[in-house]
Amino acid sequence: MVPARRRVTGALVMGVGEHPRMVDQSDREQAGSENGSRSGKLSGAGVSEFLGRLFGQLSLTSWFPAAVLVGNGAVLLQMHADQSAALGPAVEALTDKPLGILIVVVFALVIATVVTQAFEFETIQLLEGYGWLRGPGRLLMVVRIRRHAAKLDKLWRRHQRVRQTAFMGVRQRLLDLGYPAEQLEVLDNDVFDAAQPGDVDPVVIEDARSIDWEDFLAADVRYELEELRHRLSAYPDPSRLLPTQLGNQMRSAEDEMPLGGGEDLEGFVIRHQDRLPAPMREEQHTYRSRLEMYCVMVLVFVVLAIGSVIALHGIVPAWVLGVVATSYLFAAWISYQAAVASARGMSTALREVGRFIEREQAEQEP
Repeated sequence: MVPARRRVTGALVMGVGEHPRMVDQSDREQAGSENGSRSGKLSGAGVSEFLGRLFGQLSLTSWFPAAVLVGNGAVLLQMHADQSAALGPAVEALTDKPLGILIVVVFALVIATVVTQAFEFETIQLLEGYGWLRGPGRLLMVVRIRRHAAKLDKLWRRHQRVRQTAFMGVRQRLLDLGYPAEQLEVLDNDVFDAAQPGDVDPVVIEDARSIDWEDFLAADVRYELEELRHRLSAYPDPSRLLPTQLGNQMRSAEDEMPLGGGEDLEGFVIRHQDRLPAPMREEQHTYRSRLEMYCVMVLVFVVLAIGSVIALHGIVPAWVLGVVATSYLFAAWISYQAAVASARGMSTALREVGRFIEREQAEQEP
């Protein structure tokens, strides 16, 4: 490109009588200046583009767990090096390090981010209860599933008792308000799980089931019913129970999705992603990102609990070591509860996705 420019410029200037050597030298200087400027811009743009692509591959939800891991790990290593559990001197020693240490920490942060992000999906699967079929994990998962089954049965029985008591308390009021006795008999059979007599008019059954008798309950009774139903909604069908609270919460939403034959939840969301409204996609993505972050935080705090035992063993008294490790494990439990809360929000978003797809399919049917 530069030689062609040189020839054209030289021909034009020579036409007005200037010396060709001077023109060529001047042009070379100009071209060199332009090339230097362009190469500087391109190199700068190349670095910016590279960094943008690098950090674009690392989700924001991975940075926070990685920062916790690297920051706490650096403090624990400094304590180990100082042979002291004093937090202040350890932090002060870290801040006195040369700039090269800071660069190492930055690269360690990036590496930790990559590692934690790589295990996001596996961590979620593990906390949902998948992948525990080997060794003693299988026995633990069987015990956990049976525990959730007993808890679900207990919740259901309590819900039925409260519902039946509530209906009996409001039945007379419904009669006083003029509701037909035959309709209340239908509701009575439904509430107590009794079969409807064969001679009952189907119209009466339909009219009876259209009565929202819970509207006549006292506020505290209705609150108890709704709270029990909310807790029951966190469980799937009894035959599809999983070992963990997180897994059951996610599977309860999966059971309400209009999945095709052999289709899983991830495939359904991916297949219908483009058909969803932008706010619905954003809400689902937000809860998914939070779920990933909190699940990785569980793994990070468990690693830090183990690391604290290794780094501080023999340096601090046993009770201090126990407090530090227990604190990390408590933080892991808090993170798990936050993951369950995020899964609950994600389940609500997924149910809305399922209803939207069902409505859209119904509108397309002739």
